[in-house]
Amino acid sequence: MKKNRITLIIVLVLSIVAGYLWFNNKTGTIKKELKDFAVKDTANVSKIFMADGIGRTVTLERKTNSIWTVNGNAEARKDGIDLLLNTISQLEVKSPVSRASLDHVVSNMAGNSTKIEIYMGKDKPAKVYYVGGATPDNMGTFMLLENSSVPFVMFIPGHRGYLSSRYFIDETEWKSTALYRYNPNEIEKIEINYVKSPEESFAIENISTRKPRLKSIQDNKYLEKIDTLSIIQFVSNFRHINFEFYANDTPLTTKDSIMDFCKNFSIEITDIHGKVNSFTGYNKPMKEGSTDLEGNPITFDMDRMYGLTNEKDFVIIQFFVFNELTPRINYFLNQDTVKRL
Repeated sequence: MKKNRITLIIVLVLSIVAGYLWFNNKTGTIKKELKDFAVKDTANVSKIFMADGIGRTVTLERKTNSIWTVNGNAEARKDGIDLLLNTISQLEVKSPVSRASLDHVVSNMAGNSTKIEIYMGKDKPAKVYYVGGATPDNMGTFMLLENSSVPFVMFIPGHRGYLSSRYFIDETEWKSTALYRYNPNEIEKIEINYVKSPEESFAIENISTRKPRLKSIQDNKYLEKIDTLSIIQFVSNFRHINFEFYANDTPLTTKDSIMDFCKNFSIEITDIHGKVNSFTGYNKPMKEGSTDLEGNPITFDMDRMYGLTNEKDFVIIQFFVFNELTPRINYFLNQDTVKRL
């Protein structure tokens, strides 16, 4: 980490010297390759690596035309990827850095800049440059191409504002909030267990065959006269579900307490290849003395819950989204069967 920072500082300090020489050469002209930041052919960008001066890095890799991964272990946010690709393709030079501010700009970039490496399917990057901070009017962003002697003020035509915030490093910010992206034909089984009402827990099996079976978890029995249409509609709810945001920064003691005492339900989906996707929902405790809109005391958040994805990420979910994923077993029975029960 320390070595990377020293290397970055050396590179940028050398650029100060070269830049000074360029600005004092009144007959000099700016070569095209010194200001050629944009990568127009983003369809062939295979990987983007970014590193800042304090040792943080992030690697974004294309897996398919529309799916990217973050550091090889999670799907990347589509909106973030799209914005970054649009940015690197539309970059234009607004102006060279003025002679008067050159030393100050490069000095700041030496301590506070992000290195960008853009790959086009090969081991060697096709483009490398450094992204610094914003101009005083926030209408441009300081950038420097690798091996270049001249920093520039960069912008995107038609965009008002600076661009450095688009080159963010934090892995959590890059990770997609997608939870479920299932085609119903890819699901073999869905099992939902309710902690406080086990009699309402159920499993739906044989989904991919279009001849689903409904099973009571508590009784370990299959039920007859089920409402197949309700099952089909329920399974289709898993096509496009997101959680609200990550909560991995929740203090460990708080997280342990929630997982020990606030468990509400669990969802387990098995696809046609046997891969299991598990999710556990936990009630979200409110601060002591909290009340609802009518002044009644409430123990748990009425709009949101915590969730744990595959025993990995701690997240926040909304009841509004998850209510359609957590019906009770009676929802799938025709009315005559419900009356008998």
